[in-house]
Amino acid sequence: MNSTANTVEPGKQAIKPALEVIGKRFSPKAFSPEAIDQDTLDSIMTASTYAPSCFNEQPWRYRLFFRSTGEYNKMLALLSASNQEWAKNAPVLVLGYTKKHFDRTGEENHYSMYDLGQSVAHLTLEAMEHGVYTHQMGGFDRKKATQTFSIGEEFTIAVVIAMGRLNTDLIGDIDKNSVAARRKRKSLKDILIKD
Repeated sequence: MNSTANTVEPGKQAIKPALEVIGKRFSPKAFSPEAIDQDTLDSIMTASTYAPSCFNEQPWRYRLFFRSTGEYNKMLALLSASNQEWAKNAPVLVLGYTKKHFDRTGEENHYSMYDLGQSVAHLTLEAMEHGVYTHQMGGFDRKKATQTFSIGEEFTIAVVIAMGRLNTDLIGDIDKNSVAARRKRKSLKDILIKD
């Protein structure tokens, strides 16, 4: 028997070492307001640039908002009430949006949202490498965000991401549901269709 093989508790799926960071990821609501240092933030956002995209257009754009600033408070106010309740503790909010048309042809880019999603996935996993968690949100006012932050008509806003370190003191109070849900994943037999 290979001495380096993973040991797995009964009833738990094996996760290969390459997937460990993916397996640890979940979307908490219990954030610490502790600031993320610039080197860490740069590393996280740099990871977003390495995502694949159609024709390598890289249509994604991000605007970062830092806690206790006026711009952060404007962004926070555009979240749904239920999201504001917990997101207010995150040290960084990230507005993600994408370019609607290809630079090379001017034609509509039907893949831009998909490309943005891949970019967000890259930054999410890099964040986990630094002990920084992300929680992606769809509950916010896109129209007002477009107006408030002067997002050009050539872009479509897709997501707001709360980013920060975990506040373990709050887990039991506001985050027990997301903690409990993080291991509930569909099996391969549920998602793969084979001929």
